[in-house]
Amino acid sequence: MYEDSFGIALSLFTIFLNAPLPILSLVLFTITFDLFAE
Repeated sequence: MYEDSFGIALSLFTIFLNAPLPILSLVLFTITFDLFAE
């Protein structure tokens, strides 16, 4: 569980750094977080 969460967090962090628009990364993070909330 922790390994998967870490991998996803790392992926989100990478997307955040590489995303052309910070808003885009924020939306992706919010959607992913919402999926995990359920």
